[in-house]
Amino acid sequence: RAGESQWISNEASRKMVHRERGRVDVILTGIGTVLKDDPMLTARDVRVRRVAKRVVIDPNSFSDDGTVGLDYSVPSLQRAVAADPGKKGLYLAGEAYGLPFAADAFDLVVTIGVMQALSEPARALAEMRRVLRPGGPLVMEALNGGAAMALARPTIQRLRGWPSRVRAYRPSEVRGWLAAEGLHLERAAALRLPPRQAPWLERVLEARPIRATLETVPPLGEAATHSFLFVARRQGRSGGVTR
Repeated sequence: RAGESQWISNEASRKMVHRERGRVDVILTGIGTVLKDDPMLTARDVRVRRVAKRVVIDPNSFSDDGTVGLDYSVPSLQRAVAADPGKKGLYLAGEAYGLPFAADAFDLVVTIGVMQALSEPARALAEMRRVLRPGGPLVMEALNGGAAMALARPTIQRLRGWPSRVRAYRPSEVRGWLAAEGLHLERAAALRLPPRQAPWLERVLEARPIRATLETVPPLGEAATHSFLFVARRQGRSGGVTR
Protein backbone atom coordinates (compact mmCIF):
# COMPACT_ATOMS: atom_id res chain seq x y z
CA ARG A 1 0.00 0.00 0.00
CA ALA A 2 2.91 2.34 0.61
CA GLY A 3 4.08 1.77 -2.95
CA GLU A 4 7.19 -0.09 -1.84
CA SER A 5 8.17 -3.58 -2.97
CA GLN A 6 6.99 -6.30 -0.58
CA TRP A 7 8.75 -9.62 -1.25
CA ILE A 8 6.83 -12.84 -0.68
CA SER A 9 9.91 -14.96 -1.43
CA ASN A 10 13.50 -15.09 -0.20
CA GLU A 11 16.73 -14.13 -1.94
CA ALA A 12 17.58 -17.74 -2.88
CA SER A 13 14.26 -18.33 -4.63
CA ARG A 14 14.48 -15.01 -6.48
CA LYS A 15 17.96 -15.93 -7.72
CA MET A 16 16.60 -19.26 -8.94
CA VAL A 17 13.90 -17.41 -10.90
CA HIS A 18 16.47 -15.15 -12.52
CA ARG A 19 18.65 -18.17 -13.36
CA GLU A 20 15.71 -19.79 -15.15
CA ARG A 21 14.94 -16.55 -17.00
CA GLY A 22 18.49 -16.64 -18.34
CA ARG A 23 17.94 -20.11 -19.83
CA VAL A 24 14.51 -19.92 -21.50
CA ASP A 25 13.32 -18.56 -24.84
CA VAL A 26 10.16 -16.80 -23.64
CA ILE A 27 8.97 -15.15 -20.42
CA LEU A 28 5.17 -15.08 -20.31
CA THR A 29 3.03 -13.02 -17.97
CA GLY A 30 -0.49 -11.66 -17.72
CA ILE A 31 -1.63 -8.10 -18.32
CA GLY A 32 -2.81 -7.80 -14.69
CA THR A 33 0.71 -8.34 -13.39
CA VAL A 34 2.11 -5.84 -15.88
CA LEU A 35 -0.38 -3.11 -15.02
CA LYS A 36 0.01 -3.61 -11.27
CA ASP A 37 3.72 -4.34 -10.84
CA ASP A 38 5.36 -3.16 -14.12
CA PRO A 39 7.89 -6.05 -14.02
CA MET A 40 11.11 -5.90 -16.02
CA LEU A 41 10.91 -9.60 -16.98
CA THR A 42 14.68 -9.84 -17.41
CA ALA A 43 17.43 -12.03 -15.95
CA ARG A 44 19.63 -10.08 -13.54
CA ASP A 45 22.79 -10.84 -11.54
CA VAL A 46 23.13 -14.31 -13.09
CA ARG A 47 24.79 -15.82 -16.13
CA VAL A 48 22.50 -15.20 -19.12
CA ARG A 49 22.72 -18.02 -21.65
CA ARG A 50 19.95 -16.67 -23.87
CA VAL A 51 17.84 -13.49 -23.89
CA ALA A 52 14.17 -14.43 -23.57
CA LYS A 53 11.37 -12.76 -25.50
CA ARG A 54 8.86 -11.01 -23.22
CA VAL A 55 5.23 -11.82 -23.99
CA VAL A 56 2.20 -10.33 -22.23
CA ILE A 57 -1.24 -11.94 -22.54
CA ASP A 58 -4.51 -10.12 -21.89
CA PRO A 59 -7.34 -12.69 -22.18
CA ASN A 60 -9.99 -10.00 -21.75
CA SER A 61 -8.83 -8.23 -24.90
CA PHE A 62 -9.69 -10.97 -27.38
CA SER A 63 -12.40 -9.89 -29.79
CA ASP A 64 -14.16 -11.11 -32.90
CA ASP A 65 -12.37 -8.70 -35.24
CA GLY A 66 -8.97 -10.31 -34.57
CA THR A 67 -7.04 -7.04 -34.19
CA VAL A 68 -3.70 -7.43 -32.39
CA GLY A 69 -1.39 -4.63 -31.30
CA LEU A 70 2.24 -5.36 -30.43
CA ASP A 71 4.90 -3.09 -28.94
CA TYR A 72 8.23 -3.56 -27.18
CA SER A 73 7.36 -0.77 -24.72
CA VAL A 74 5.04 -1.74 -21.87
CA PRO A 75 4.11 1.93 -21.15
CA SER A 76 3.05 2.28 -24.79
CA LEU A 77 0.86 -0.80 -24.43
CA GLN A 78 -0.68 0.64 -21.27
CA ARG A 79 -1.62 3.78 -23.19
CA ALA A 80 -3.11 1.66 -25.96
CA VAL A 81 -5.22 -0.31 -23.50
CA ALA A 82 -6.41 2.91 -21.88
CA ALA A 83 -7.36 4.32 -25.29
CA ASP A 84 -9.45 1.21 -26.05
CA PRO A 85 -12.18 1.19 -23.35
CA GLY A 86 -14.29 -1.17 -25.45
CA LYS A 87 -11.47 -3.75 -25.42
CA LYS A 88 -11.71 -4.29 -29.16
CA GLY A 89 -8.10 -5.39 -29.56
CA LEU A 90 -5.52 -7.74 -28.09
CA TYR A 91 -2.34 -6.04 -26.88
CA LEU A 92 0.95 -7.92 -26.52
CA ALA A 93 4.48 -6.99 -25.51
CA GLY A 94 7.10 -8.42 -27.85
CA GLU A 95 9.90 -7.58 -30.25
CA ALA A 96 9.89 -7.16 -34.00
CA TYR A 97 12.72 -9.65 -34.53
CA GLY A 98 10.76 -12.55 -33.04
CA LEU A 99 7.02 -12.04 -33.38
CA PRO A 100 5.12 -14.41 -31.03
CA PHE A 101 2.75 -15.65 -33.73
CA ALA A 102 2.46 -18.63 -36.05
CA ALA A 103 3.28 -18.34 -39.75
CA ASP A 104 0.46 -17.06 -42.01
CA ALA A 105 -1.46 -15.85 -38.94
CA PHE A 106 -2.70 -12.45 -40.17
CA ASP A 107 -4.71 -11.12 -43.10
CA LEU A 108 -3.11 -7.67 -42.75
CA VAL A 109 0.07 -6.31 -41.13
CA VAL A 110 0.50 -2.59 -40.42
CA THR A 111 3.69 -1.04 -39.00
CA ILE A 112 3.90 2.69 -38.32
CA GLY A 113 6.81 4.45 -36.61
CA VAL A 114 8.71 1.19 -36.09
CA MET A 115 11.35 0.82 -38.80
CA GLN A 116 13.00 4.09 -37.81
CA ALA A 117 13.84 2.65 -34.38
CA LEU A 118 15.35 -0.66 -35.55
CA SER A 119 18.99 -1.46 -36.19
CA GLU A 120 18.02 -4.39 -38.47
CA PRO A 121 14.83 -3.33 -40.29
CA ALA A 122 15.15 -5.98 -43.01
CA ARG A 123 15.22 -8.69 -40.33
CA ALA A 124 12.02 -7.32 -38.78
CA LEU A 125 10.40 -7.18 -42.21
CA ALA A 126 11.17 -10.88 -42.68
CA GLU A 127 9.20 -11.61 -39.49
CA MET A 128 6.26 -9.51 -40.68
CA ARG A 129 6.25 -11.39 -43.94
CA ARG A 130 6.34 -14.70 -42.06
CA VAL A 131 3.17 -13.97 -40.07
CA LEU A 132 1.31 -12.50 -43.07
CA ARG A 133 -0.82 -14.94 -45.06
CA PRO A 134 -0.06 -15.36 -48.79
CA GLY A 135 -1.92 -12.67 -50.72
CA GLY A 136 -2.23 -10.48 -47.63
CA PRO A 137 -1.24 -6.79 -47.69
CA LEU A 138 1.51 -5.14 -45.67
CA VAL A 139 1.34 -1.41 -44.89
CA MET A 140 4.69 -0.03 -43.72
CA GLU A 141 5.84 3.49 -42.95
CA ALA A 142 9.52 4.40 -43.31
CA LEU A 143 11.23 7.74 -42.83
CA ASN A 144 12.59 9.14 -46.08
CA GLY A 145 16.39 9.19 -46.20
CA GLY A 146 16.26 11.66 -49.08
CA ALA A 147 14.29 14.30 -47.17
CA ALA A 148 15.99 17.62 -46.53
CA MET A 149 15.68 17.18 -42.77
CA ALA A 150 17.03 13.62 -42.91
CA LEU A 151 20.07 14.78 -44.88
CA ALA A 152 20.72 17.64 -42.45
CA ARG A 153 20.06 15.65 -39.28
CA PRO A 154 23.52 13.96 -38.93
CA THR A 155 25.30 17.33 -39.16
CA ILE A 156 22.96 18.94 -36.64
CA GLN A 157 23.35 16.01 -34.24
CA ARG A 158 27.12 16.10 -34.55
CA LEU A 159 27.33 19.87 -33.96
CA ARG A 160 25.01 19.76 -30.95
CA GLY A 161 26.30 16.48 -29.54
CA TRP A 162 22.92 14.76 -29.82
CA PRO A 163 22.70 10.96 -30.06
CA SER A 164 21.20 9.42 -33.18
CA ARG A 165 17.70 8.24 -32.28
CA VAL A 166 15.99 7.54 -35.59
CA ARG A 167 16.97 6.00 -38.92
CA ALA A 168 15.78 7.06 -42.35
CA TYR A 169 16.02 5.09 -45.59
CA ARG A 170 16.03 5.79 -49.29
CA PRO A 171 12.89 4.47 -51.01
CA SER A 172 15.04 2.28 -53.26
CA GLU A 173 16.49 0.58 -50.17
CA VAL A 174 13.03 -0.22 -48.80
CA ARG A 175 11.94 -1.54 -52.20
CA GLY A 176 14.92 -3.89 -52.09
CA TRP A 177 13.84 -5.28 -48.70
CA LEU A 178 10.32 -5.86 -49.97
CA ALA A 179 11.49 -7.61 -53.12
CA ALA A 180 13.87 -9.84 -51.15
CA GLU A 181 10.94 -11.06 -49.02
CA GLY A 182 8.62 -11.75 -51.96
CA LEU A 183 6.46 -8.72 -51.18
CA HIS A 184 5.11 -7.09 -54.34
CA LEU A 185 5.02 -3.29 -54.01
CA GLU A 186 1.65 -1.90 -55.07
CA ARG A 187 2.00 1.70 -53.97
CA ALA A 188 4.39 4.13 -52.27
CA ALA A 189 2.58 7.22 -51.01
CA ALA A 190 4.59 10.32 -50.05
CA LEU A 191 3.76 11.86 -46.67
CA ARG A 192 4.78 15.50 -46.60
CA LEU A 193 4.71 16.70 -43.02
CA PRO A 194 6.26 19.90 -41.65
CA PRO A 195 8.98 19.79 -38.97
CA ARG A 196 7.65 19.96 -35.42
CA GLN A 197 9.48 23.24 -34.98
CA ALA A 198 7.66 24.78 -37.97
CA PRO A 199 4.02 23.62 -38.05
CA TRP A 200 3.12 26.65 -40.15
CA LEU A 201 4.84 24.97 -43.10
CA GLU A 202 1.88 22.61 -43.40
CA ARG A 203 -0.20 25.32 -45.05
CA VAL A 204 2.66 26.04 -47.46
CA LEU A 205 3.02 22.39 -48.43
CA GLU A 206 -0.73 22.08 -48.97
CA ALA A 207 -0.93 25.13 -51.24
CA ARG A 208 -2.00 24.07 -54.74
CA PRO A 209 0.96 25.65 -56.64
CA ILE A 210 3.46 24.12 -54.20
CA ARG A 211 1.86 20.68 -54.42
CA ALA A 212 1.90 20.84 -58.21
CA THR A 213 5.59 21.77 -58.22
CA LEU A 214 6.51 18.97 -55.80
CA GLU A 215 4.63 16.43 -57.93
CA THR A 216 6.22 17.50 -61.20
CA VAL A 217 9.81 18.06 -59.99
CA PRO A 218 10.91 14.73 -58.39
CA PRO A 219 14.05 16.02 -56.59
CA LEU A 220 12.03 18.73 -54.86
CA GLY A 221 9.24 16.29 -54.09
CA GLU A 222 11.62 13.83 -52.44
CA ALA A 223 13.33 16.58 -50.43
CA ALA A 224 9.95 17.68 -49.05
CA THR A 225 8.75 14.15 -48.24
CA HIS A 226 8.96 13.29 -44.55
CA SER A 227 8.22 9.59 -44.99
CA PHE A 228 6.71 7.05 -47.35
CA LEU A 229 3.80 4.71 -46.79
CA PHE A 230 4.53 1.48 -48.66
CA VAL A 231 1.71 -0.90 -49.53
CA ALA A 232 2.90 -4.35 -50.60
CA ARG A 233 1.34 -7.78 -50.95
CA ARG A 234 2.86 -11.11 -50.03
CA GLN A 235 3.43 -13.46 -52.95
CA GLY A 236 3.79 -17.23 -52.91
CA ARG A 237 2.06 -20.08 -51.15
CA SER A 238 1.39 -20.80 -47.50
CA GLY A 239 4.25 -21.96 -45.33
CA GLY A 240 2.25 -25.08 -44.44
CA VAL A 241 1.59 -24.30 -40.78
CA THR A 242 -1.72 -25.70 -39.54
CA ARG A 243 -3.82 -23.10 -37.74
